[in-house]
Amino acid sequence: MFGKKLFKIRKTLKPVELTRDFPALVDELLREVEPRIYTEHSLSNPYKLECDAYTKLKSVPAAQKPDLLIYLLDIFTYWESKALLVRAKNDCLQMHSEEKKCLILEWLQIKFAQTRMSFAPGKFRELCDQIAKVKNQWNAGELFGLTVIQLKAMGKREGLSEELKYEIASVLKALKALFFYADDWKAEAHLCQLISSKHVTAPFSFGNDRISQILTTFLQEQPKNEQNYWQQFFNLCSITKTLTPSSSWLKDATRLLNAIGWDKFQKTTNSWIAMVSQLDVLSEFRPLDEEDPEQLSAYLNFIEPKLFSILQGICWSQVLFADTNTQTVLTQLAEKCFRSLPATGPCAGPVGNAAIFALANSDTFSSLLSLASLKSYIKQRKTQKLIDTYVQRETEKYGLSLSEIEERAVPDFGLVEGKRIEVFSGFNFVITYSNTGRVKTHWIGSEGKTQHNPPGFVAQDPILSRKFNHASDLVNQIRQASEIQKERISNLTQQHMSWSLAELEKLYINHGLICSLARNLIWLIEDKPVLWVSGQWQQVDGKDVIFSAHARIQLWRPED
Repeated sequence: MFGKKLFKIRKTLKPVELTRDFPALVDELLREVEPRIYTEHSLSNPYKLECDAYTKLKSVPAAQKPDLLIYLLDIFTYWESKALLVRAKNDCLQMHSEEKKCLILEWLQIKFAQTRMSFAPGKFRELCDQIAKVKNQWNAGELFGLTVIQLKAMGKREGLSEELKYEIASVLKALKALFFYADDWKAEAHLCQLISSKHVTAPFSFGNDRISQILTTFLQEQPKNEQNYWQQFFNLCSITKTLTPSSSWLKDATRLLNAIGWDKFQKTTNSWIAMVSQLDVLSEFRPLDEEDPEQLSAYLNFIEPKLFSILQGICWSQVLFADTNTQTVLTQLAEKCFRSLPATGPCAGPVGNAAIFALANSDTFSSLLSLASLKSYIKQRKTQKLIDTYVQRETEKYGLSLSEIEERAVPDFGLVEGKRIEVFSGFNFVITYSNTGRVKTHWIGSEGKTQHNPPGFVAQDPILSRKFNHASDLVNQIRQASEIQKERISNLTQQHMSWSLAELEKLYINHGLICSLARNLIWLIEDKPVLWVSGQWQQVDGKDVIFSAHARIQLWRPED
């Protein structure tokens, strides 16, 4: 009943048709609503705004909504500057009249930006210019994003005129000067999508970070027709909102790959993925507060968030390729993206998930092993469960269990008999994985002397220093993989698995990482407990073992 009555009341309201009514109605609304505001959360209750003036403003036609927002932003910027001065001079714990007006106007802007709008020529650019005057960048970015959504909806309803398309292009060109909000690239990508490439070039706007510079340089070196296809691909990637690609996304990507050339696309994107996986995490200082740029805070940066969607799309597109090099670079990228940063978490989780998706859907046994091997590098439990889900889905195809896939995917990290040596100009950096499951490192000089700390010249040489950092990362990876493999092997006693002699020696006894653990275990050969001693099998009492060529070997359990 209440809904029907409210509909009848709204139906009888005379809509606001002239922009000259806006000042009087907004002034009336501010006078009525301001006394109801006590805290910043007062407007969480929508009934705080209910009044005759607000009801009339809600009835403004879609064609005049941009004029209403322009007016609201005009008076908002005036009161915003007043509020900053008042807050600087008075008690910051008390809300003053200027701050209340700003709060009301800010709420109105967001509310009306979520309703249907139609843009006459020149109004979209005028509205964007007005939004750029807002000092609070987060509010400006949110309002800009909502405005673009309404513009996109208008395009679906009515189509966009050529004049409006050129207006959108002018906004795109000036976007960096207009906005500084961190998440504007999503709205920017939607604007690029709205403009037809036949009329206006709508390039994806990269930043100034190291990855963006490489991609920008690459685009500048391409012929103009290919630039257009690459820009379409970047725009396709940038507007995605899903965790995995849809069938329509893959269809559009395939069309662009056909235009670019499959070989060129694969070679180029593989080089980008390999480049990103080799990047170091940078420590930067950025302003902690936009209103106080001199107050800096340390910031760990691996990939700029703006590029997450681009790299996700690049990884998704690798599903169309199934070669070994593609699987290798995707595995390296996933491992790097899930390395944890202090107080931050994974370096780039969304990009890592995209690489995992590509490996899981490449439909080859080698990609399945690459995917399973990531469990030795990644310690996030949710990601390990995701990998298990993907691997379990593919096991039936190859007639193997999850445990059999996992044991075939364990990386050896270049270890031989549990040892790896890295050479540094006459010094050897030795990594040893002991039979107790501990990773130890030491240096051996040209004279055979052992030391624990790296020589001084390593830190002074940039190339050797970078090599040592990678070696240190490798040590951490071995330690992490060691704990995962210990847990996996301890669970084997409950699974009643068996191996042929050749399988066991390949996967366990002679494996670079696992050999140090496997050679300390007791095994069963034809119900006889045996050990691996000095390169051969012996019974626990020291006697030689005689068994058939087809014997199956199991892990000994205490109850056996």
